[in-house]
Amino acid sequence: MEKLQGLINEVLEITYGKYGAMWRKNLYDNDRVRFHILLAEGSLYDRIHQAELEGERLLKKP
Repeated sequence: MEKLQGLINEVLEITYGKYGAMWRKNLYDNDRVRFHILLAEGSLYDRIHQAELEGERLLKKP
């Protein structure tokens, strides 16, 4: 089961980026209703992409 979860995490990181995958996982774990609302609206990927860009921007700040 741990191997499967590791593969899932790896695929999510490849798909959404490191920070986008963390944001998606956090949202899914803590607020599934909002996750499904964003998914139904078609804006989930845009929000994940914003989180990825924000994470990268914060990482580059001195």
